Amino acid sequence: MSSQSNIALSNWLMANNVENISSVDEIYRYDRKQQQDMLAAKPWDKDPHFFKEIRISALALLKMVTHARSGGHLEVMGLLLGKVDANTMVVMDAFALPVEGTETRVNAQSQAYEYMTAYIESAKQARVNRLENAIGWYHSHPGYGCWLSGIDVSTQMLNQNFQEPFVAIVVDPVRTISAGKVCLGAFRTYPKGYKPPNEEPSEYQTIPLNKVEDFGVHCKQYYALEVSYFKSSLDRRLLDSLWNKYWVSTLSSSSLTTNADYTTGQVSDLSEKLEQAENSLGRAALVSSGVGVSGSSIEDRRSEDRLAKAARDATKTSIEALHGLLAQVYHNSPELRKSFDPNLSYGEHHQHNTAMHYASKHGMKHLLRIFLTDLHGNPNKQNARNETALHLACKLSLNAPPSAQERRLACVQLILQWKGGFNSVLGGIEQADLKAQETNGNTVLHLAAGSGLDRVVELLVSHGAPLFLENYERSTPCDVAMKANFHDIALFLESRMVFADAPTEMGTDLIEEPNYARGAASVVAGPSLLDAEEVYTGLRAQDLQEAKDQLVVETADMLHIPLFTAEALLRDNEWSRELLLEKWMTDPVLCCESMGLQTPLSALRFRNSLPCDSTNILEASLEYLEAPPTSPCRSRISDQVEDFRDECCGICLEMLEHTSSRVYIPCDHSFCQRCWSSYLTLKIIEGDAHHVTCPALGCSILVPVELIESLVSKETARKYLHFDLNSFVATNPAIKWCPGTGCGFAVRLPESEQGQPNTINIFSPRAPPRTSHSVDCGNGHF
Repeated sequence: MSSQSNIALSNWLMANNVENISSVDEIYRYDRKQQQDMLAAKPWDKDPHFFKEIRISALALLKMVTHARSGGHLEVMGLLLGKVDANTMVVMDAFALPVEGTETRVNAQSQAYEYMTAYIESAKQARVNRLENAIGWYHSHPGYGCWLSGIDVSTQMLNQNFQEPFVAIVVDPVRTISAGKVCLGAFRTYPKGYKPPNEEPSEYQTIPLNKVEDFGVHCKQYYALEVSYFKSSLDRRLLDSLWNKYWVSTLSSSSLTTNADYTTGQVSDLSEKLEQAENSLGRAALVSSGVGVSGSSIEDRRSEDRLAKAARDATKTSIEALHGLLAQVYHNSPELRKSFDPNLSYGEHHQHNTAMHYASKHGMKHLLRIFLTDLHGNPNKQNARNETALHLACKLSLNAPPSAQERRLACVQLILQWKGGFNSVLGGIEQADLKAQETNGNTVLHLAAGSGLDRVVELLVSHGAPLFLENYERSTPCDVAMKANFHDIALFLESRMVFADAPTEMGTDLIEEPNYARGAASVVAGPSLLDAEEVYTGLRAQDLQEAKDQLVVETADMLHIPLFTAEALLRDNEWSRELLLEKWMTDPVLCCESMGLQTPLSALRFRNSLPCDSTNILEASLEYLEAPPTSPCRSRISDQVEDFRDECCGICLEMLEHTSSRVYIPCDHSFCQRCWSSYLTLKIIEGDAHHVTCPALGCSILVPVELIESLVSKETARKYLHFDLNSFVATNPAIKWCPGTGCGFAVRLPESEQGQPNTINIFSPRAPPRTSHSVDCGNGHF
């Protein structure tokens, strides 16, 4: 892909908050029995509001939006493949159906159903091995928002009656282009006669006047699910392929010219709404003049509500049109593109602001992208108040609408991705300065925290914004958030400050950074630093977790052992599969027992299969590695135990009654859940989370990871994951943490240098070891 398209993909992933998960996550596994048990239980019959969330893969999302865009002003339709996980619906894939129409007439004939049936059957064939079922349908609402019309409600009710679980997704491709992020909603209908409880109002959206009645009549017959998106590293090639088509049909085109009819329609619809509000105000004046005073207050409120909604629509339409107009003026002016300098100050009367400052201040993400990518804009330029463009992007009035917050987030994302030229003072590539302080001593994190921009705060922290830096009032960003009554932001910052010493604290659950922020591109230092160009890889917490999971899964599959056993053995062998394999082939039982691990059946089987003649050991080893895996025994928490006998807890000495859940580990020592929880929590807080043995005296059996995670609180489990990742880096000689304060990035050394000891200078034994490179962690730290 081109660099501009690549940057746009990164922006799109962040704007839509696409979560990057491990490729071995449970979400990618299809358990047929679990799905059948869910279908047999039918929990949605007892609770019409059973499904609360829906998770959509980035691949399915791109396919839906691209298909919706191809339909133009006609509605198109498709089917969703996926599964259910408790009260969450998961969409893994989507495919288009040969159906098109309008909101009142849909051309869905028999060939569409035949196509749908044939597609699902072919997907389940062995050569494709897609076992997911159809769990919903999607269709487009080009230009009039994401909601269900009367026909949509009838269709969804019919689907839910005959094929549960089923969800309806609505995509607006026109508003997707205008907003720069996907406009999508997911809905489920209530059964007939069901009266839904009083719910909080959903996010405001603009409904065309000619569809307000249809929306109002049926809006209480369905509810919206909370939508989130995910992807893994294995989706990268497919995403790149799909993105090329999506990029050409949506983001690369000007929203002003592409959506000209939409903009005109919005202005026309807005004028009708204003006229209706004006007529309502006139009628309210007549009512209040003496005819019906009792109803005047109700009529006044309705008129004010209509006027407020029209004002919101006007503001939204004006901002979208203005941003599109400015971008179009730039693209249509060759002379402007040649002579315009976004870094040029506008003088003292404008406080020495530049175009970069104004684009950031007003959330003009389209222009800001042009300034940064095409015109070499520098967001570190300061105005008369020592403010950078990032400072102004993080400032927002408290009564600003949600759309303004989203534009600020997009601008911050663009600036954080920026990389300038080589800076001899910094000794590396220049990036956005997160430590810069304006005249009041506020950093960008101070301003974002004081403005209530929670997602911006999370993004800044994940990029290493200083948490402890005080402004001239001696306040940290956490203090500023607390004074502004943004308690959630203050709590988030306080938790990060507590765990600031752990490099893995940053970004384990945040949106993904662009590729080049992880050091995927070559880093070229100056002559004094490097004589040759070398490539190094910067790793975030997500990348480290994914690398660790992949290594553990591959090792477990190779040796036919449980994941917990594979992880413990790899940690003991410096995460080297070669060292582990050498010990395993010698004596697998000793290899496990020396670590305090229960010997798996596969290890016993392999040792018993070893011949006395050492010449045949290699042949037996190869046969073992090619054999199918055995089912490992796993620890469990069980409420019903066969051959139950009364015992007492080995710690509190209370009797373990059969009515309480009892915890079992491979050594068969019994303790109550309360003592287990206290013991494991204490071990994790002490930092000894990777050698937790059974609390029984003299027992050296390690406690399995899944048991630890099931018995401690969620907050303690998150700490355990932080320590786990930190241990992975600390015991891995090929990976090191960046020493930059609060960076959170790690560096993997090139394969050519992994395992090679530092060379000592024989002419000066006291001299430090020679290094042949200056490593960029991907966050601008060398």
